[in-house]
Amino acid sequence: MPSSELLPELVKAVAVSKPNRDTWLVEELLDSFTPWDEGVEVTRTRFPGVLLVLSRKLDPATISRLSRRVEFSFMARLVPAVIALHVGAKSELLEALERLLRGVTEDLDLITVIRGEGKSVVSESHLRSLITGMNYKLRRGARRVLAVESVDRLFVLAVGVIRSCGLNCRLLVVE
Repeated sequence: MPSSELLPELVKAVAVSKPNRDTWLVEELLDSFTPWDEGVEVTRTRFPGVLLVLSRKLDPATISRLSRRVEFSFMARLVPAVIALHVGAKSELLEALERLLRGVTEDLDLITVIRGEGKSVVSESHLRSLITGMNYKLRRGARRVLAVESVDRLFVLAVGVIRSCGLNCRLLVVE
C-alpha cells in the first residue's frame, strides 16, 4: 500500500532493516507485536528496507516498550511514531515539531532521514537549521534524541533515548 493511502493515525513506527533483510524483519516485528494486537500489520514502502508498523490497538510507547523485550537480528533502527502526519508544507512540519518539543530544555541529538517526496518539503540540513532556529540546541551524543523519518510526505517524529535492540540495532525508547 503506498504511503499516501495510509492513515497517519495507524502508523505506530518506522522500522529500517539491515541490508537485504526486510523480509525477515517483517517476521520478527510480527512475532513481537501480534500477541498484543492480532491485527497489527507491517507494510513495506517503496524504499528498500523501510517498513511501517500499523496498528489500531498499540500506541507508539507500547511499541517502544515491547521492542525492548526483543533482540532483533534483522533491524537497524526503529522509531516509534509519536507524531505521524502527511505534510504538505514546511509550516505543518514546524507546528508538529513545536508540539513535540514543547517543554524540552536539554540538548538534543538528531537522527533524520528524509526520503522521496519529503525532500520537497525539507532537506535534512534545512531541518537541522529549522530546529536550531527554534532555539533548541543540537549536539551529537546528547542523551535525548529527536528522530524525524519521512516516507515521501508521511513524516514520523519522536523524542526519546537510544537503546540497543540487538547487534547494530538502535531503538528509540519513548515515554
